[in-house]
Amino acid sequence: MRLSLTLMLFLVLSSIPVVGITQPPGVSEMQLLVVNNGSVVTPTFRLEKVALELLMPQSSENQVVVFEGDVKRDSLGNSWLYLEQRNPPKLFHYHEQFSVNVSEIRTTSLPEVYEIPDDLKVYLKSAENIQSDDHGIQMLAESLTNESRTDFERIAVLAAWVYDSIAYNKSMGQESEDAKWVLENRVGTCDEFSTLFIALARSVGIPARFVAGYHYGNGRWEEHAFAEVYLGRWVPVDPTNLEVGRVDAAHLKFAVSNNNIVGSKIKTYGADAERVEWKSDTNIQVLNYTENRKLDYELSVSSDELFSGDSAVVVLKIMSEEYVFLRASLQPCVSDFPFVELDGIEKDVVLEPGREKIIYWRLKVAEDLMENMLYTCPMVLNSRFLEPGEVVLNVTSSKSGEGEEIDLSAELSDSKVGFGRNETVFLHVGNIPASKPVRVGVVSGDFFREFSVDREENIVVSFRPESLGGQKALVYSSTGSVLTLDYVVEEFDEVFIDHITLPSMIRLGEEGEAEVLIKNNRTTSQDLKLYTILDLGEQIKSLSVGDQYNARIPLKFDDVGMKLIVFRLKGGDIDIETRREIRVYDLPELEIDAVYLPNKEKVVVTLTVTRDSARNIKIKVDNETKYLKELFGEETVEFDMQVVNSLVTVDYEDLAGGSYSIQTLAETKEEGLLEKLFRAIGDFIRALLDSF
Repeated sequence: MRLSLTLMLFLVLSSIPVVGITQPPGVSEMQLLVVNNGSVVTPTFRLEKVALELLMPQSSENQVVVFEGDVKRDSLGNSWLYLEQRNPPKLFHYHEQFSVNVSEIRTTSLPEVYEIPDDLKVYLKSAENIQSDDHGIQMLAESLTNESRTDFERIAVLAAWVYDSIAYNKSMGQESEDAKWVLENRVGTCDEFSTLFIALARSVGIPARFVAGYHYGNGRWEEHAFAEVYLGRWVPVDPTNLEVGRVDAAHLKFAVSNNNIVGSKIKTYGADAERVEWKSDTNIQVLNYTENRKLDYELSVSSDELFSGDSAVVVLKIMSEEYVFLRASLQPCVSDFPFVELDGIEKDVVLEPGREKIIYWRLKVAEDLMENMLYTCPMVLNSRFLEPGEVVLNVTSSKSGEGEEIDLSAELSDSKVGFGRNETVFLHVGNIPASKPVRVGVVSGDFFREFSVDREENIVVSFRPESLGGQKALVYSSTGSVLTLDYVVEEFDEVFIDHITLPSMIRLGEEGEAEVLIKNNRTTSQDLKLYTILDLGEQIKSLSVGDQYNARIPLKFDDVGMKLIVFRLKGGDIDIETRREIRVYDLPELEIDAVYLPNKEKVVVTLTVTRDSARNIKIKVDNETKYLKELFGEETVEFDMQVVNSLVTVDYEDLAGGSYSIQTLAETKEEGLLEKLFRAIGDFIRALLDSF
């Protein structure tokens, strides 16, 4: 990550290696001493002032900073250390010290319904280097997340894609490219990984911000960038290291930004300001650290003994207490020939609190093993949040002396199933050997069940798929048979919200209306409740829905901004929720202050817009015109001209496209005696300094 600095900065990062931290992802807490040493070299004694705004570690939910000194806060909540030196010597030093206690961040809960606060909506907007409104970025994000059920799943999918698709190139450490460049070139460091991820997240309506700081890795502290997304609370995402929902305590947070350039600043006042040299040295020392506990899991294989050509299933079961993205890899034993073929080494899963998750691998033993041989193949499980584990395959090359194969067949009740509905597997098991029972199992998504069978039997297994799109159900036996059944989960139901119609904008204080079309394909009417959650509270409608019902919901809001509307349909086995956004706007109030300055031959026009933004602003002074795309607040525009009593015309629009126009005359403002005196003194001083 590159920290942006004004003027000249030579940044030297030093740290004391910490013996014992071999696995930074396993660190749950760190006690740090952060020391910032710096020096400013001025070429002459003619500088009036040097002011430094220094990034410093931030106090936050997981980071406690102890610092004896005054700090300032910016509009994004960052703390900055402000240092000022008047009439500075040619060389002056500063030394600032921070004690920091950093804890890992775990996402143990997320709200089901939340609104995005107005002050966080800046993290939904496209920025100069984070172009979330780019068509290519939007199309990619939508295609990656169109089968995700929750926003946490969405950010996990996006982070995994960035991690897998962008090549890490350490030589780009001093660069900071924008999101469109990263998507096109597919290379970068933590800056680029985080920048593209944030753009993708914002493009699907998830607030995301850039985090600048440091990370401990490779035996030292290094500058680092990661991200945070807002899902009712801030959730950490480090796409460079594929950490989603949980980041370790080796992440030190210095600042957040809506763009991807964050850094300390220097301002100089006086002559030769551009020749000032600034050097900074950040030293981070680990005083103490604590390692965390890995997640518990169970790892099993479907068969204790296999033969040439047999198949098996390896199943990993995890019960989590938090939201976290997990990537697990199963590495087969190393041999001189392809002993075992897997359906993929790496598997991904999104863990949620209190829900058991299943990962599974299908494997097939090679058929051309040497005769009369015994093989032992350890298969090793690796993952960031799991202790290493293994299962061992015991393979005999010949089946001599064994009885006939068991009969195993299976079929599905549906090749397509609606989300939230059950899928059913019908199994038939026959030709069971008399010597010992046979284990048979079914695994699909997060469903896993195993049976012991000692006679011919028909088994019916039902489960509810938890993911959309193409799915597989594996049916296996402990005798080396595996069947694969394919099905598709689609987003449809017998009772559903078919369509929602609402305006894209509504004026503050005015009433609008949303129409919610509910369809019922069942044979009987359904008594339902429609909950509509707005700023002003919750509306509840009790409905009796025959074939269909068009519910009309009044809309009214008491402040401006993007508003989230939650529609929820409940009744019996029906629980459907969908969300929409609407922009509440107000008519902008625009005031003009226009003056003509004869001494400068300029017309200075100051526009002040309150209540809400004005768009497509056209400022015309006599025959010259200038434009502003959008304004909320104050903006000054200058026109070079010599016309007294110039006519100033301002045309503008509100957010809904309504047009307005106002006019005024530019008032002539003569330069007073005192102003003339100060200007003459300033000209004399500058001429005197230039003569040295």
